[in-house]
Amino acid sequence: MGDAELSPAVKGKTVLVVGDSWAEYIGRGMAKVASKGNVIVNAGLSGCGIMLPDTVTGGKKTPPCLKWPQDWPKYMKQYKPDAVLLRTATMDMNAQSFDKSGVEITIDYPQFRKRFFKNMGQAIDILTQNGTPVYLTNARDQSAWKVQSRKMNEAVQEIGEMYKDRGVHLLDLRAQLCNDNGCPSTVAGHKLYDNTDHPADWSRDRLATWILNKMFTGGAEGAAP
Repeated sequence: MGDAELSPAVKGKTVLVVGDSWAEYIGRGMAKVASKGNVIVNAGLSGCGIMLPDTVTGGKKTPPCLKWPQDWPKYMKQYKPDAVLLRTATMDMNAQSFDKSGVEITIDYPQFRKRFFKNMGQAIDILTQNGTPVYLTNARDQSAWKVQSRKMNEAVQEIGEMYKDRGVHLLDLRAQLCNDNGCPSTVAGHKLYDNTDHPADWSRDRLATWILNKMFTGGAEGAAP
């Protein structure tokens, strides 16, 4: 699960992390394992995806989540990252409303899927404008969101394929966390998740190491839906 050791190739690099709370956690892990000799810019935001919603699950409004079209170009200009992690796959399984419809829907609805693809395309335009490689990840299977998990992973894989000629890569995070028997909560005696269902320190740091190694030693791969 993940990598135990950071490659020597990960040196003198600047990495920008954007997306949801899982992105934020992985950014913390990157800072833990690679802050010496590298710059990790952690702009992951808890509770924020790519959808620019009016509301999220139960009518919640999330003003900070509406700022990425303005903020991310600034980060690209300021930090000039060598690679970007864009990760919203978990947050965007949540029901959300947009276009003042007042109806919260999920990615198994065509309107949501269309907006997800449009907004991901806009984000990729911003993040790759200087030829910077962008790394996406899929998500682990969610027992409470079985349909949404599958649909989200299918969508992220399709986006990775659509933009691969632009330097977009898909990392199979699901394969790091799940197998044919499901998604275990412990590995080798280590608890994988904290009490908020985000990666616990051990798994967070190993996933962060794995992603950094993929960014700078190659080997990004497609993912089975």
